[in-house]
Amino acid sequence: MPAIVVPEIAAPSHPSATIGAQKAANEAKLVGPVDFSAVRMAYPLGPGPYFLCIRGTNAQAGTRHYAVFFKNNDYIALRSPVMIDECETQAYTPLGSSPFPIDTNKPKS
Repeated sequence: MPAIVVPEIAAPSHPSATIGAQKAANEAKLVGPVDFSAVRMAYPLGPGPYFLCIRGTNAQAGTRHYAVFFKNNDYIALRSPVMIDECETQAYTPLGSSPFPIDTNKPKS
């Protein structure tokens, strides 16, 4: 039998994580300053193998946290965080002010 080749899945590069976080902030309709956390491995039941958290203000709901998922350098999904994501306890750095202009070109890894 031929060997099973499992493709390697890597964390997103910093430029890809930044662009994915900006896309997620736009998708969540955040306005004004947005912050993001470091990339971490997700738990197996998440939408992607790596994630980061974003924090910002939604005009209807006030300040919110979101979990942003990646597979390699690709932004996969956005969802409200669950307790295991620990988004409320993360250290955040400024991402910029939303809404973000999104360039359709992907960053180089």
